Amino acid sequence: MSTSATCLGSRWGGYRGGLLIAEDLLLLLTDDGTGKSVVDWTRLGFVPAGGVVLELAAAGYVDVAGPGEAAKPGRLTIRNADPPGTLCSTRR
Repeated sequence: MSTSATCLGSRWGGYRGGLLIAEDLLLLLTDDGTGKSVVDWTRLGFVPAGGVVLELAAAGYVDVAGPGEAAKPGRLTIRNADPPGTLCSTRR
């Protein structure tokens, strides 16, 4: 990873060891005793996707479009087209 790249998950300076929001959410939705998901498996796939979108929004890569923008208001729009570095936990 280059020094100029932004690794998502490192925004809060090592928050929970550099875990992504998606990883945190999946851990929260997993029963500690059984290791099984506490939500319906058909909905579980949306959790990591939403977490990655939150990471991108927090890092300034995407945002919700407003009135007068190219995208319809309320839809996601790209604010920074530069590659965000690695979409991985910060593990050094």
